[in-house]
Amino acid sequence: MSEVLEEVAPGPPESGNTAVPASIEVTIPRTHPILITIESQVGSKISEARDFFPIRLADAVVIDGVEVLPAGLEGEGQVVHAERAGFAGSAGELILAARYLQYGERRIDLRSFRFIEEGEELSFRGTDNTGAVSATVAALGPLGFLIGGGNTTIEPGTLARAKIRNDEVFEIAVGQGAPVDIAE
Repeated sequence: MSEVLEEVAPGPPESGNTAVPASIEVTIPRTHPILITIESQVGSKISEARDFFPIRLADAVVIDGVEVLPAGLEGEGQVVHAERAGFAGSAGELILAARYLQYGERRIDLRSFRFIEEGEELSFRGTDNTGAVSATVAALGPLGFLIGGGNTTIEPGTLARAKIRNDEVFEIAVGQGAPVDIAE
């Protein structure tokens, strides 16, 4: 005689009207700061205005303890202005903008690009005719603006901050780290 064992899915709690949502809605508010990395070399000597360059979300975006955007999302930044260093010691100029991150089929627009460093100073090692370059960042709306002696080069892996341009609403499935409130 063989026995057949059946798996029975647990039913609803016997105490009445408790419902567990299948998903919750989480909003990333506009201007929420995010940390990104620049993924390819850009510079006043090697880039041209309107060139795009890859960026990546460096840290997950967490709202109220819920991971909404995972680290590693890819997107694009754009060179707004690039001017080579000139004669008589005129500095190279480089203005960059963070444009968007891609999350599946969804495009998340960005703004307010700014390099990460202590205070408002940006210190980095560029490959140019001056060796190590130190420049001051001026946040000009959605742009990162750099002027340095010689040509300015930004290396892959350089960290920057951007902000979410618009409120972004996401449905997060329960069981993916989202807290569950059970009405009593």
